[in-house]
Amino acid sequence: MANVSHPQDVRNELRSACSPSVNSMLFIFVGPEALNTAIEEELLNDIKCVAMKAVHPEVYSPQFFAMRQSDEEPITSLSPE
Repeated sequence: MANVSHPQDVRNELRSACSPSVNSMLFIFVGPEALNTAIEEELLNDIKCVAMKAVHPEVYSPQFFAMRQSDEEPITSLSPE
């Protein structure tokens, strides 16, 4: 969308799209040297690592166990109670 192809321009565009807190975490997590040499895919992975919180699958266990199926109800229409 930004129509950039030079690696440094791509890095600058990706970093400018991040919030100040994400940029700060990138600086701490990855380091300044790696931020200046990373290719697009590496930088996107680093941004994903610092900006996204993973949700453990067990978080959904109570919701799963609360599901009930009434008689003659197809399995595709299950919803938590």
